[in-house]
Amino acid sequence: MRDCALPLKRGTTQGVIRDNRNGLLSSHVPIEDPSDVLTVEQHLRCSADFKRPATESNKTGDMIEQLIRSLALGPFKNRLVKNLGKTEKQRLKIAMALLKDTGTCIQDDPSDSDILIVDNITRDMDIYDVAFLVDFLRDWALRLGRIVIVSIAPTTVEILTMFHKAAIFASGRLVYCGASNEMVDYFESIGYPCPPFKNPCDYYVDLVTCDHLTPDASAESLERIKKVADAWARRSGAFQPRPLPVATVSPMIRDASIPGTSVAILKFPH
Repeated sequence: MRDCALPLKRGTTQGVIRDNRNGLLSSHVPIEDPSDVLTVEQHLRCSADFKRPATESNKTGDMIEQLIRSLALGPFKNRLVKNLGKTEKQRLKIAMALLKDTGTCIQDDPSDSDILIVDNITRDMDIYDVAFLVDFLRDWALRLGRIVIVSIAPTTVEILTMFHKAAIFASGRLVYCGASNEMVDYFESIGYPCPPFKNPCDYYVDLVTCDHLTPDASAESLERIKKVADAWARRSGAFQPRPLPVATVSPMIRDASIPGTSVAILKFPH
């Protein structure tokens, strides 16, 4: 437990941070951008102040420098966040989250984060920048035996297969969760082959997205989603027949799917 103060535009915010070491520890990379009044290096040092490093205090600077180099933030370390591009802001947010994992420099530390949860930060990013981030996170997870869960908009097959596992949810139900390089074969086996020249990621997310344009289209898409979800439940041994929702609330609320978003999961054994 430690007292902390975070510099703001006016005054300070004070509080107490308590560290609960029970179970797995996790870090989160949010969609929201960090404050634009600090530089890249200042943000990282401020983040480090919120968690006492398990290493000696003079190692904190080394950890920050390592992350700056690994995430190609060197040319921007003294630049204010408000002057960064979208890609650099996402890299900074990842660096801030990884600072909570002292395994960035030292393995097998009891205060290391076991799971990194990354929100959909790759939206509207260049495909090469997305590939850089995914490759970096995959290497980090593999090297330190961590779990990385990334919510990602439909992307190319090449980037999808950089993940160890992939999952797609629709209307609150799981329709696929398995090896990313087996997803296309699975959907083909249940009667939904991907058409030629189509991006499988786009096609299968569209396949399980509810269509609210007309009542008939909505009913048809709901029946299709139920069929695909039931097929996966049977395969995974967790089949429980569920009726279609009754039209008692707005369709946009009742059929709470996540259009345009799939969840890719990186998981590597220790």
